[in-house]
Amino acid sequence: MGTITSQRDRIQIELNEEISDKALNLQIINFDGKLVRSLDLEKGKKQMQVSISQLNPGNYIAILKEGQKLISKAIILKQ
Repeated sequence: MGTITSQRDRIQIELNEEISDKALNLQIINFDGKLVRSLDLEKGKKQMQVSISQLNPGNYIAILKEGQKLISKAIILKQ
């Protein structure tokens, strides 16, 4: 489906070509299970960056969904 990588202030998403034209949703959840950010991603792009600079330091999980498929990535934000 694709990959999620994180840097200090953003998440980088790289998609396989076969799904770049499908509806995708990115959710960021803290380790308490609270949804802290959800957004629908623009169709037709293979690479996207999402800012996470507004999130407080802590542990999060980024989940990329396309229908029933999903990939996840643990994110640790430090001060």
